[in-house]
Amino acid sequence: MRKRRLTPRATLKLTPKLVVIVAVLVTVLVIAVYGVTVLFTQTVPGPGITKPGAGAVISNCSSLTLPVSSVGATTSDQSGYWSATCNGKPAFNVTTEGVFLPSVTVQSVCCGASYYNVALVNYTGIPDPTPSYCTGTGILYSSTSMVLSQGAYYYCLNWSLNSYTANTPSSFPTVTITRNSP
Repeated sequence: MRKRRLTPRATLKLTPKLVVIVAVLVTVLVIAVYGVTVLFTQTVPGPGITKPGAGAVISNCSSLTLPVSSVGATTSDQSGYWSATCNGKPAFNVTTEGVFLPSVTVQSVCCGASYYNVALVNYTGIPDPTPSYCTGTGILYSSTSMVLSQGAYYYCLNWSLNSYTANTPSSFPTVTITRNSP
């Protein structure tokens, strides 16, 4: 039998050059893996928002008037329209065209006396106190901006009253309209 001669195992010698090569390879590998998962990131800037041009408005009275002081309840539903003015004069005047933010607050009442719409109407003469319909810009429950041109305005209210019951309120709700400029 022949004896086999064992050769010494080759040992890897860590030289500074080999350490640098391994470090570079690991760095390249980490960057490549990151680059495959996240190719790039972009950010869109948030531009500013400037307010629109505010108009100028003058109120002609603090309490508007309606053409009726009361409505007789009946056994059937009723509805109609009323002009809200300053004793037959415009409710307010816009002296400079611009953007306005109306805010409408309707007093809460129970059971069947309500307003469906409050429309803003150009005043072109003494308005019909009880028109057959309101033509204008609806603003009830609105806080959306609106552009008003120079001129005089009044409000037209679309109202309804359910048939009389034990819960019928004693009055229609009070409506408060506030105008702000942006």
